[in-house]
Amino acid sequence: MPADYTTNQYGDITGTVAATLEKQALKHAQPHLVLSTGAKKMSLPKNDTKVLRCRRPIPFVAATTALTEGIVPNATELRYDQIDIPILQYGAYVTVTDQLVDLHTTPVLGDINKLNAEQAAKTKEALLWGQLRATTNVQYANGVAGVSSVTQPLTLDEQRKAVRTLHRNKAMKFTSIVQGGVKENTFPIEAAFICFAHTDAEAAIRAMDGFVPVARYGSMKPIHAMELGSVDNVRYILSADLYPQLAAGGALGANIGSGSTDVYTSIFVGTEAYACMNLAGKGVYTPVVRSVGNPTDSDPLGQTGSVGWKMYSGELVLNTDWIVAVKHSVVA
Repeated sequence: MPADYTTNQYGDITGTVAATLEKQALKHAQPHLVLSTGAKKMSLPKNDTKVLRCRRPIPFVAATTALTEGIVPNATELRYDQIDIPILQYGAYVTVTDQLVDLHTTPVLGDINKLNAEQAAKTKEALLWGQLRATTNVQYANGVAGVSSVTQPLTLDEQRKAVRTLHRNKAMKFTSIVQGGVKENTFPIEAAFICFAHTDAEAAIRAMDGFVPVARYGSMKPIHAMELGSVDNVRYILSADLYPQLAAGGALGANIGSGSTDVYTSIFVGTEAYACMNLAGKGVYTPVVRSVGNPTDSDPLGQTGSVGWKMYSGELVLNTDWIVAVKHSVVA
């Protein structure tokens, strides 16, 4: 008998099987979650609301008025900025056939579950990338006026300029990282800003004076599987999903592009500059399986089934001053 979809959100599989698939999926998704590394992680609210609610304390100003003997000064007022992030649901599924299940020699369900996990992670990354690349705090390599004039790669000078901006805007360095998976884990790191860059920029980063690859970290541990290394107080994490603006820059020269230079965006961030729902914990990611062999009105012979996923997500920039987007080229 087909599962009762009104009582079982997982389809034709039991909660126990779903929990196993969910655990495998969340574990497999983590290496693909790059931009999420630098986000303030939020948990899915339970039966509460369709928004993630961030409360940010408003810093106190300097107390420059001298105290007067016997006079009680005015109290400092504790105030918060409240930012609401809408929670939206995303999902997709793959159709499978009875012949694929019956005759294929590989474990189809396990393979699809991994691919679904990757798709969910890429979806979250694309949503975050849309938020971060649209930040208004933009720096153009070599000080040019705009995207259409960009022809220079990412350099140490550009990094130091971005870091000066972060310091000037009182951005704080990361001192701990929250990891996802089945459970959330927090571990301390040496104080540093993070830069997210495209994998094409690897050579330019390695060429910077003072570059230290992950292999030479010693007691300092990498914060992500895609971490390349560090320069001064910046740790670089790469992703091939941080797509450039194709042919949007200046004269091509020796750069990657077609006709004109492709313009890449590297994102320098401080802690709590942006937030997202963590892909971790029960209920955030749900596998849904419809088994083959169950006849329905649309499939009288039960020849097809499906393996899908659903995910709740929410993401938003919290403080644009703590994000610097550097637009640059990459030498071919």
